[in-house]
Amino acid sequence: MLAYVCGTCGNAHDDVLGRPQTIGGRYRTPLSVERDTLAALVEKRGWKVTGSWAAHGTRGNTMRAPIAPTSAYLTWVDAMYGPEPAMPKVEVGERITSVQRGWWDVVSKEGHRYELTWRPTLTGPVWSVRHRSTDGFETVATTGMATTVLTGMRVDSAERGNQAGDAGDPEPVHVPLAS
Repeated sequence: MLAYVCGTCGNAHDDVLGRPQTIGGRYRTPLSVERDTLAALVEKRGWKVTGSWAAHGTRGNTMRAPIAPTSAYLTWVDAMYGPEPAMPKVEVGERITSVQRGWWDVVSKEGHRYELTWRPTLTGPVWSVRHRSTDGFETVATTGMATTVLTGMRVDSAERGNQAGDAGDPEPVHVPLAS
């Protein structure tokens, strides 16, 4: 396992990115893992190694190196904990309602219900729209831009136009999570 240790308190901490992470392969000790392999794993999580690796601990079975956040990680933190993303613009005849941060209910011109979601990642935002029916959810589009997934929703809704609409279904009730 690769864990990240706080430089201030010396404790290992898990975070929302799912640390610690498993290192692929078989190694007798942490010292036998190639430094490039470790650096690549650290960089994949939004950090860069800024110094040399060294054995650490009383048993010599752990390694440490100083790390610093990348600009991608800092951008992710700003998106994750900063201002709420703007509610996307909808066309005349469509309705959008905020459910909670990064989640909207959208009703198309044809009366079909969709769920629009946003989540930040290290590689940029991910917008997704799913059609909601009595049978569950079906993903319609996923991309990095809200306008693109809303275009996908409009195409999907127009294609469903000749099918039985969702208009007879009761309005869903959402209880936003407390922040």
